[in-house]
Amino acid sequence: MNDLLRVNLEKAYSSDVVIRAAFSMPAEEAGVQILFGPSASGKSTVLRCVAGLTKPDRGKIACGDDVWFDAAGRIDIATQKRRIGLLFQQHALFPHLTVFENVAYGLREIHPAERRRLVGEYLERFRISECAARLPHQISGGQQQRTALARTLIVKPRVLLLDEPLSSLDTLLREKLWTELRELFTAFGKPVIMVTHDRREAIALGTHLAVLKDGEILQQGRMADVFSSPQHVDVARMLGVETILTGVITRREAGMAVVKVAEQEFLAVCPEDAQERVHVCIRGEDVTLRRSAEPVDVTSVRNQLRGKVHSIEDAGALKQVQVDIGHLLTALVTRHAAEELQLAPGIPIIAQIKATAIHLMPVSVKEIQRVENVNQSTNLDT
Repeated sequence: MNDLLRVNLEKAYSSDVVIRAAFSMPAEEAGVQILFGPSASGKSTVLRCVAGLTKPDRGKIACGDDVWFDAAGRIDIATQKRRIGLLFQQHALFPHLTVFENVAYGLREIHPAERRRLVGEYLERFRISECAARLPHQISGGQQQRTALARTLIVKPRVLLLDEPLSSLDTLLREKLWTELRELFTAFGKPVIMVTHDRREAIALGTHLAVLKDGEILQQGRMADVFSSPQHVDVARMLGVETILTGVITRREAGMAVVKVAEQEFLAVCPEDAQERVHVCIRGEDVTLRRSAEPVDVTSVRNQLRGKVHSIEDAGALKQVQVDIGHLLTALVTRHAAEELQLAPGIPIIAQIKATAIHLMPVSVKEIQRVENVNQSTNLDT
């Protein structure tokens, strides 16, 4: 049987705090399953359950033919017998051992000559050969990270588990390591489960994404699918959708839909199963701006929304521009574009959005019920 990792678990800490997760990963794809969400969403608990460090209350965890945990069958295989690789926020390198000795630590049972050969190979692969005789405090944060990964992978675990392994590093070093980690994961060729709350890190490293909040997986699937088509308001917000408006589909034609949000209309690609009430999701990078006094060129951009600049804020290398179109719409533009357009609060502006850039998301039953309850309460008060 293929080395397929299958996870279906539930862990309750109290009647109000219950963690639930279910997903599977085929090893042959060398996939990286990202567990993504805010603090206290349950990400690390899921990882610890897979590792055998935390015991679930219900469910089953299996890798290939081996059942690691089965609540019904009273099976709970010890962590050391699951052949997993673990790497947490703190690298946990042995401070009194050299880099060579740290990497070699898990190979104490093999012949010394073979151990030296294998460690030398991994030191070369992880580009830390020059650090072999140094102690952990004598090398950089990036070198410590690579040493910890080499020590974890040299014992050839069946599954690699990473709990925010780069969070202790500064931003520039973290981003530099993303490319290295991608290559290592591909070479590893086994399932990788990684916990992170950094959206850019998740996108840079993951092939699959599970978004958690309050102990529940709100949405999961291939990274590109979840990122481009969130199915839950909280997922959209966590994945960086700056503008989320709620409206009603008034017309449908040729795979397109006209959505009315208050007095504003949006033209968007219409999902086949779209209900009448939808959320209109727009990413800031998909909004372009032009001054309203400029002549209108022939363009394929169907959404031309007139408004005024509400505010402008720095967003790293970009400028985040809030445009008042009756609702606040966020645009992300380069500093050069902001200067060229002479953007300032109060200036008339036209926001342009392609119909294909607008994602329509269903309004959940809970959201509809919440609105109806508010309306009923208002009616009773009056």
